[in-house]
Amino acid sequence: MSESSTQKPESMPRRAVHLLARVLAALSVVLILVMMVATVADVISRLVVGRPIAGVIEMGEVLMVAIVFLGLAYTESQGGHVSMTLVIRKLRPQAAAAATSLGLALVLFVVAWMTIVTGDRALESFESQEARFGLVQIPVWPARVALAIGLLAYFAELLPRFADNIRQAVRPHAPSVDH
Repeated sequence: MSESSTQKPESMPRRAVHLLARVLAALSVVLILVMMVATVADVISRLVVGRPIAGVIEMGEVLMVAIVFLGLAYTESQGGHVSMTLVIRKLRPQAAAAATSLGLALVLFVVAWMTIVTGDRALESFESQEARFGLVQIPVWPARVALAIGLLAYFAELLPRFADNIRQAVRPHAPSVDH
């Protein structure tokens, strides 16, 4: 029997979180394209007219934050984050699930804290219309908002994985959804 036929269908909340992760990842890709086009235009401007396009470097710095954090949830949904399984692989499945659950609980705590702190900072930044000064004023608040949204989506992607690991630790024969 194939692996996909043994797994139960995803719940509506999981599908919604996965959809949000895909949308944020697509937005991240669009921002990468914007940054690439701006960088190429800047290089061409340097070659043709002998001077850069004002604000491209500053814009790239701000976009990089949004690009990274908007992709966190999708990377989690695909099992793409770096993990060390050297010790976990040596444990019995139930003990491995319990150890993984403990680690995920710590990650959830840290990500929740980061989401709250960055959300507050994003709100302050939006209210003050914070901008990065350089050759051109580049608004910073959109990247701060993207950072908070990305962390919130990442938290939402971690929750089902945490619940699955808890179930696996308590009921070792429950179907695993771990990646």
